[in-house]
Amino acid sequence: KMDTYRIYNLPKQKDPLEQIMSGFGEETESKILKNELGDGYKYLQQVRSLVHSNSRIQARMEYALEIY
Repeated sequence: KMDTYRIYNLPKQKDPLEQIMSGFGEETESKILKNELGDGYKYLQQVRSLVHSNSRIQARMEYALEIY
């Protein structure tokens, strides 16, 4: 018997457990990769930085210098 009404579409909220688990996702993944790859993990990070860089043209050396 209502003549006027409004419908609101609100974004679906995540389950609290789902929110907590999504926060641990990246940390857990990096810990697992560090354990699996060992010293090779730093090379994975370098490749990821190349893939996600904004510039399209890059000049790279054949080797990487590490100064301790």
